Amino acid sequence: MIEFQNVEIKYNDFVAVESMNFSVNEGEFFTLLGPSGCGKTTTLRSLVGFITPSKGNIIVNGKDVTHLPVEKRNIGIVFQSYALFPTMNVYENIAFGLRVQKLKKEEIDAIVIETASKVDLNEQQLSKNVSELSGGQQQRVAIARALVLKPHILVLDEPLSNLDAKLRGQMRIELKRLQSQFGITAIYVTHDQEEALTLSDRIAVFSKGKIEQIGTPHEIYNKSASRFVCEFIGDINRIDGEIVKQVNSQAIKKLDVSRSGYVRLEQISTTSMPKVQNPVYLDGKVIEVEFNGMYNKYTYRVGDATIRNIEKNDGTNAYTKGQEVQLFLNADDIMQY
Repeated sequence: MIEFQNVEIKYNDFVAVESMNFSVNEGEFFTLLGPSGCGKTTTLRSLVGFITPSKGNIIVNGKDVTHLPVEKRNIGIVFQSYALFPTMNVYENIAFGLRVQKLKKEEIDAIVIETASKVDLNEQQLSKNVSELSGGQQQRVAIARALVLKPHILVLDEPLSNLDAKLRGQMRIELKRLQSQFGITAIYVTHDQEEALTLSDRIAVFSKGKIEQIGTPHEIYNKSASRFVCEFIGDINRIDGEIVKQVNSQAIKKLDVSRSGYVRLEQISTTSMPKVQNPVYLDGKVIEVEFNGMYNKYTYRVGDATIRNIEKNDGTNAYTKGQEVQLFLNADDIMQY
């Protein structure tokens, strides 16, 4: 449905996005993920029409929209700041685009009320000023205002960053439900790895104006394509030198001792793994314990290096500083670059 073909975006001599090639399927929740300044928002703005690429083409439903004005692209936008009109009430904010289209009042009423209901805004809230609403409710108003125009594509630029942690979690569920309910193609920009993994059908991981990897959340997390993706996504152990040699002394499939290895915290256990094809055992000493409610995070000294893991906090395997523990992992889980 959406194709970026060799898209380059320059600001004078600075190349912000370099030779971008990817496609988004119809009805997909597709996330652009990466740190600040990596090019993800610039890429989004070129899709919307706020930026014109210096090279390449952007195709939507088989039509080249590279030089098409913003208002002719049929793309709904939800900004980080929501960009609501403070002098208007909720109804007027949602109805704004419909009034620009000069629809009849009865038609506008029906569309606004129906859409507001779908995003869990009731008729009493429609008469309130937006400043009277909570952050989550303002987020729903911004989404409703975009959806009433029945866009083919909905783009969301860091829409949850202004919410507290608990509300962010709730709104992730709401966003995914709404996207599925409306059957709309969503392009989502975030720097939050957990947000991307939770919401997305596929993720494009950005770094320095390039895409490092595109894949499902499972592929991005468990089959990271580069060192950057490994270190950016989630929490991970980097193993070098002596630990790599220890792994090779036991593993069937050997690692390259000249390269670093990466293994996720939850892939290291203090419980033996009898069904693992390529088991490795390491002796460690607990040097740090971090309590996280449902689980504990441990840091171990293994030789001259450190390794971390997480253990479910069920009271049966709580360790203390200085305790010696045997660690188990599957050598096949170690990624190298």
